[in-house]
Amino acid sequence: PATEAIQRTDDETGPAVPRVLDLTLRIGELLLAGGEGAEDVEAAMFAVTRSYGLDRSEPTVTFTLLSISHQPSLVDDPVTASRTV
Repeated sequence: PATEAIQRTDDETGPAVPRVLDLTLRIGELLLAGGEGAEDVEAAMFAVTRSYGLDRSEPTVTFTLLSISHQPSLVDDPVTASRTV
């Protein structure tokens, strides 16, 4: 199924961004648990955030931690979420 783009407002760090980051972490956790390599999991996480319109995101995957940061603009503070696996 096709994903819906996030409706952007003046406050891009509204409730939609944390939900997308949480979804991205959950997908990454499932892929990592299923045996995918860290590089493939990072690529998939990046693709999820891009599909929701979060272009300025950076996933990081190790064997014990998944994290993702999104910075709405160069002057805004980044929003970061992480999961320990």
